[in-house]
Amino acid sequence: MMTPVPSQPAVVRVGLAWALLGVVMFSFSVPLTKVAVGGFSPFFTATGRAVIAGVIALLLLTVRQVPWPDRSSMKPLIFTMVGAVFGFARSTRALVPSSPIHQA
Repeated sequence: MMTPVPSQPAVVRVGLAWALLGVVMFSFSVPLTKVAVGGFSPFFTATGRAVIAGVIALLLLTVRQVPWPDRSSMKPLIFTMVGAVFGFARSTRALVPSSPIHQA
C-alpha cells in the first residue's frame, strides 16, 4: 500500500504552472507543423519536432541535475518515447486525414 505524500501547496502550484505551460506550448504543435510542412518535408518536420523536444528536455534535465533513471525504468521509458514520437504522428494523421501535414 502506498503512503500518501503530504500536501505541499507551493510545490503543487509550481507543478501545475509547468503543466499549464506545457499544455499551452503543445497546443501550438499541430498548427505550427502545418506551417512548417509548407517549406519542409513531413518526415523532416516530424523528426525535427522530436529532436527539438529532446534537446530542450536534455538541457532542462542537465541544468536541474536530475539523476538518470534506474536500469529497470529504461524499457518503459523507451516504449513511451517511441509511442510519443510515432504514435502521436499516426493518431494525428487518423484524426486529421485531410490536413496538408500528412499529404506526402
